Amino acid sequence: MLTFVCGGVRSGKSSWGEKAAEKLRRADGKLIYLATARQSDAEMKNRILLHQRERQAKCAEWTTIEQSIKLETCADFLRNHDILFLDCLTTWLSNEMFKDFNQPVQPKDIKRRIIAAVAALEGACNHVIIISNDLFHEPIPRDKHVYRYIRVLGELHQYFVHHAKTAVKMEAGRPVVMKGEVLR
Repeated sequence: MLTFVCGGVRSGKSSWGEKAAEKLRRADGKLIYLATARQSDAEMKNRILLHQRERQAKCAEWTTIEQSIKLETCADFLRNHDILFLDCLTTWLSNEMFKDFNQPVQPKDIKRRIIAAVAALEGACNHVIIISNDLFHEPIPRDKHVYRYIRVLGELHQYFVHHAKTAVKMEAGRPVVMKGEVLR
């Protein structure tokens, strides 16, 4: 099963998604946090540490996997009762698209790989919750690489909202249901 959660920066999407994962968890399953961020600088390292501490304070039972690309390989670590929290699609897409500027990738290939990876993850566990940033309210940049990124992200959002059982947009810490029902 799939839940898709998007929203602006600091809209509460990760907190809401973590709580949803904790509610979905069964006694025989694990909470798996699949973190896609890379420790690229001191600020990012501090943000990653903060997220880890927050999860430990809320629920000591989170298992974190840090994987920035090729997320489908994580399916081997999942069991059918686990809940997978994927944070986040925007960072993962950036990692995949811009990992090597010397070998440009076609947007359709990246999109296909990400969709296939999510299908593999979804097939290996009970529920996948995908977090993503809503970047679509700003002017479209002139840089061709950023434009391609925004276009692919928009296409992925449409795909995952269509295929998700539940789709939520976070607005100022409040879930706005786009599809399905919000977990209570």
